[in-house]
Amino acid sequence: MANTTAASHARAAPLILLYVSCALLTWCALLPHAQGVSLAASKSGVTPPIKAAGGLPTVWLYTSVACDYDGAVLLPHFLEHYIHGFGIDARRLLVVVNHNPDNPDKEQVARGKANLERVKDVLASYGAPSPKMWMSQYSSEELYQYRLELMEQTGPNDWIVHADSDEFHDFRGLSEMRARAKSDSLPLAAYFASLMKRGINNVGGEYLDRVAEGGELAALRSSPGIQQQYPLKCGVIRELVASRNVKAMAYMGMFRSDRGNHQVVRPVKARAYYGPSSQNEKGGRGVYGQADYYKLTPYSKYPKRYAYNCQRGDVEVRYPLPDGMGSCGDKAHPEGKSFGASNGLVPKGLPRDEATGARVHHFKWHDRVKNSISDRLKFYSSERFTGGQGTPRYDWYKDSQKLMDNVVKTGRIDTVKAQCKY
Repeated sequence: MANTTAASHARAAPLILLYVSCALLTWCALLPHAQGVSLAASKSGVTPPIKAAGGLPTVWLYTSVACDYDGAVLLPHFLEHYIHGFGIDARRLLVVVNHNPDNPDKEQVARGKANLERVKDVLASYGAPSPKMWMSQYSSEELYQYRLELMEQTGPNDWIVHADSDEFHDFRGLSEMRARAKSDSLPLAAYFASLMKRGINNVGGEYLDRVAEGGELAALRSSPGIQQQYPLKCGVIRELVASRNVKAMAYMGMFRSDRGNHQVVRPVKARAYYGPSSQNEKGGRGVYGQADYYKLTPYSKYPKRYAYNCQRGDVEVRYPLPDGMGSCGDKAHPEGKSFGASNGLVPKGLPRDEATGARVHHFKWHDRVKNSISDRLKFYSSERFTGGQGTPRYDWYKDSQKLMDNVVKTGRIDTVKAQCKY
């Protein structure tokens, strides 16, 4: 009798597991979506990571770590937030690690070298794959190449969470789903699955610059939690730099974001944006003599799965669309019309973002930011293109100059001008 019962249980086990899996997926799909208010808080110590249920989309996390500017101190806070807070599998980390051994500041080189070892140890302790090691002067244009290369591992139906190591995302839609489910363990993948059911393929949000008391550029510490160290919520980028204050927080693998990760690149612009330019010509990324990155993108791999929606200004696209589809300047495809794929892995093949009021908590404003801004301004403004005329190769040196004037030279954040609040 005992043997018969045991055999019955063994036969029933797969059916029970199947039933539980189906119930979980149905529950996740039916959870209503709304807008919550919560940042997954970092906790001291080691907490067990949240496991994503089967059937949910694969979620990747891309980041870059600057060892020369205290990236090693930021990294444990960062990983706690995303891996333990959102249930992202550490094996799905895509990481670029930068250290410049040729910096003339030997003290900074020594600090960066020590931080480099710490970063490798921290990543290994979480079970992350080996990062892309980049040992030279930082340049966001060169970083863009490494980023695109790493992202080639992702699939078109996957999701990529995109965050620099000082950016801590607050997906308010997930917060609300968790609140309604009365469970803080609902993984980020469940939120992305709910977006896909509504035809949404990317999530954008605004910066909340986090600043220490009194606007001080305080040193980063391993404890307490990073939110406690920088309690003020400010508009440094918006008010002091007057720069773009939005970020592409996550997107499906069918897309890529622009160099500054402000928005998803629209398919109709992809060839112009990623294609090459001559040394005397400013390319689609704002770079003279820009390299050809188009082949590294999904736009080149799945050209027939996109719709190409011409908008104002797109008639100036310099490159034809793939597979003889014409261009926005063609009479057959006038401005304002969509053509190309109407279906595919992404609904209509066009970016469609989620308006959730999501936020990116930005922990950039610590003592090492002064070195970072100074180094990058010197590099960006000194690189000249071949044609002469004294024009910097990288147009975004202007933002670095604003940060130099408003942050580095003053040595603190003006909390009144930056409209800081608790």
